[in-house]
Amino acid sequence: MNRITIEQKINEMAEICCDVLVVGGGTAGVFAAISASLTGADTLLIEKNQMLGGTLTYAGVNFPGLFFAWGKQIISGPCYDAVLETARLGGAKIPDYTAQKQSHDENQILINKHIYTYVIHKMCTDSGARVICNSMISYIEETSDGVFAIITDKSGMKKIKAKTLIDATGDANCAQLLGYPLM
Repeated sequence: MNRITIEQKINEMAEICCDVLVVGGGTAGVFAAISASLTGADTLLIEKNQMLGGTLTYAGVNFPGLFFAWGKQIISGPCYDAVLETARLGGAKIPDYTAQKQSHDENQILINKHIYTYVIHKMCTDSGARVICNSMISYIEETSDGVFAIITDKSGMKKIKAKTLIDATGDANCAQLLGYPLM
């Protein structure tokens, strides 16, 4: 019987090259990918779930944070743009920030996760970032010019060569696979 070695299998895999590989499509990974892509970097975002958003969409933590507190805006940029677009599409109600509140947590914005994930996915692709959902890191190693990774998705395994890695998995999956100690 002719057995295929792992080296032969790796050589047969499709290869994706990019400047920045972002692993983890929660809010941190999404906005890291958008930001990298907007600087001109060829960016690839991979996410283990079928949609982007992380705990905001999968765990029901559908309050994305405080954008206004202590009477002023404290977060802006693409994160707030996503919330505004979600609201424009009927998926959020922006509080009246001019009204005096007892506490700044009354300025929380409840997000419809389905509309929000549509918005952030579109923001990623509009920025030029490539997105692959339903995929996980199977192997990763540091190289002299970045990282070499293998991801596994519904269609099989793919090789990725990237100059820069952003581990936005939330539990340091890439750092662990690379052998870095965790605190």
